[in-house]
Amino acid sequence: MKKRDTAYRPSVEELNQEIRRISRAKGRKRWVRALAIAIVLALGTGVVFAWQYFGLLRLAGGGMEPTLQTGDVVLYGRTSQIARGETIVFERGDAIQIKRIVATGGDVVDINDQGRVCVNGVELSEDYLSFADTDRGDISYPVTVPQGKLFALGDNRVESIDSRSGILGFVEESELLGVVRVVLWPVYRIRSL
Repeated sequence: MKKRDTAYRPSVEELNQEIRRISRAKGRKRWVRALAIAIVLALGTGVVFAWQYFGLLRLAGGGMEPTLQTGDVVLYGRTSQIARGETIVFERGDAIQIKRIVATGGDVVDINDQGRVCVNGVELSEDYLSFADTDRGDISYPVTVPQGKLFALGDNRVESIDSRSGILGFVEESELLGVVRVVLWPVYRIRSL
């Protein structure tokens, strides 16, 4: 007598259900894989965009105190559109520097004996200074800023080597990297400028 095969044999319906379950599982894996690829591409695009339009810089000197302090990490927007009063980032030789624009091409700058800055005959309201410095630097005033150049000063006039000095002089607009937008670090100093 022949032995009967007692192994379980699924029905056609059970086989179809198993095929659908496997298919759904593969579909989820494809969906998760596609989502992961989309996220990586979005992040990559974001990094490229950010690199193209923004930069990060950590301050190493005290020439912009109290506005910016040594160790602050700032985000600057890469732009060639600038205005008086903005804090700019520029490259001079191998050094990247941060100063405040007080005058642009064609402006006449004068610094009096009390350290007050006048541009085109109007005294600037410099509420970002902690105190005025009477050092006028080593240039003769009044001085007319040549076209394509900027007259830039540090907020800490005692420590800042800026356009008052023949060492730095005028900043070429071609040296401009961007305008400081946000202090990112340390956390307790996060703010926009």
